[in-house]
Amino acid sequence: MDGVFRRWVYHETAADRAREQAIADEVGPLWGREFKKNPVRYGLDYSVFETGPDRWRPLLGFAEIKDRTVGERPYSSQQIGRLGGYMIGLHKWCRGQELLKVTGLPWNLIIKLADGIFWRKSDKPELDLKIYWGGRSDRGSTQDQEPCVFIPMSSFTLLQPRAEAA
Repeated sequence: MDGVFRRWVYHETAADRAREQAIADEVGPLWGREFKKNPVRYGLDYSVFETGPDRWRPLLGFAEIKDRTVGERPYSSQQIGRLGGYMIGLHKWCRGQELLKVTGLPWNLIIKLADGIFWRKSDKPELDLKIYWGGRSDRGSTQDQEPCVFIPMSSFTLLQPRAEAA
């Protein structure tokens, strides 16, 4: 071992972060909450707080936000269901479960699909998981495929139906 840590390839772009922030800005008022962007080292995108002045607001939980409406194939909830469920990297799942275990606070998975914004709250340890090898293969990156948790769409709640095109 040469003592040098190798960083993984970080594929999230400024445009990805802007789309996730737009989703947080849409969900926050629906919940009466504010989403604050976490440093990358936290593993989940946002910390969730009550709205109001920053000082002394207790942390209420965490959120991971995904936008699956971009690109040539915007996914719908029906398509995700036919694929076996929503796929999230096992490392991301473990990070959410670790934050839950350490803080006692829930973590939320919020996904924007072609037919709306869906939400799933994880507020207790979950061990009955479907874990398979998965990921994307369109970028040719060795970091894009890994063990993934497949979450049934039936465990998500439709939070905001897709607004009709103007």
